[in-house]
Amino acid sequence: MDYIVLSCTCRICGYAASYPRRLLSATLGALWAIVVEVSRGALRNVFHVCTYVIVSTVMVMIISGTTRIKKISKGLAVLYVVTFGICGAVYMFNMYTSCGMLITVKIMSDPELLMYVVLTLVILKLLYQKMSKLKSIKSYMYKVEICVKDVRFTVDGLMDTGNHLTDPYNGMPVSVIDKRAVPSDINIGATEKIHYIPISSVGCSSGVIMVFTASACHIYNSSMDITLNNVLIGISETALSKGENYDLLINPVLIENGEDRFQFKMVPSIKSLFTVSQPDVHYIGGSDVLPAPLEAEEEARIIEELSTEKEGDAKKCLIEHNLRLVVYIAKRFDNTGVGVE
Repeated sequence: MDYIVLSCTCRICGYAASYPRRLLSATLGALWAIVVEVSRGALRNVFHVCTYVIVSTVMVMIISGTTRIKKISKGLAVLYVVTFGICGAVYMFNMYTSCGMLITVKIMSDPELLMYVVLTLVILKLLYQKMSKLKSIKSYMYKVEICVKDVRFTVDGLMDTGNHLTDPYNGMPVSVIDKRAVPSDINIGATEKIHYIPISSVGCSSGVIMVFTASACHIYNSSMDITLNNVLIGISETALSKGENYDLLINPVLIENGEDRFQFKMVPSIKSLFTVSQPDVHYIGGSDVLPAPLEAEEEARIIEELSTEKEGDAKKCLIEHNLRLVVYIAKRFDNTGVGVE
């Protein structure tokens, strides 16, 4: 009963209490009830009331995870209202319904039967949670037809709500495909331009992943059907699904925004229609003149400004006048398929 009351309190107050925390709080309430039941003496009722306030306060602190008086007071008020409401409803149910009388007389008086009833309810709850999980997973599954040049292939995809991978160069969302799902007759490096972006995931704090651009992706299931152009897809060297239920982790941005909204992101903002922005400068392979390196004395003077209020301008100056070194290093990656820009 304590667990039910606490679960209702969490739902009403919006507490994100985990199952162990709710169970711990309910256990505390049950132990208090046992202590009160075995206590004797003239001050039993006073002891009952005083300790109930203290114990219920601790119970609310456990499920709320806070010590703020305002939040605890709100939780206590809700806990008391829910307790009186549920207890009153149970009393009315037991006294004035035949089913309630059956529970009181037959089930509650037979420990073995009560154990079977509780076990059945637990099994039904676990089955319900399993079915809900399967239904939820099914709603996130899609068929994805990927087009690379003139080659098309279809894979099973899962919309991964935890996939927030984006290309740092253009801000576009990146989905991830299992390398084994890419047909052997497709040579990504030869048919498509590739580049590498940083990635971090569970079991891999940092690393890089090869990314290519699919000319089109057709994503569909029973509830939706969208087609996107120029979709970035990273190639995973490790298996994505242990059970091989899916081969592609779909970035949720693609699903949430759909084709129209996704393509709208490629349109300049309203602000850019009324303001003139500085055009992008592409030094590598371009005709732009690179700034000359700084003289030693000038460079030393600017470095001293890094810890002053002129730090922003100093950093900008150092970056611009060292671009020749950057370009020199970048040009060493020509003809490697890596996006040097």
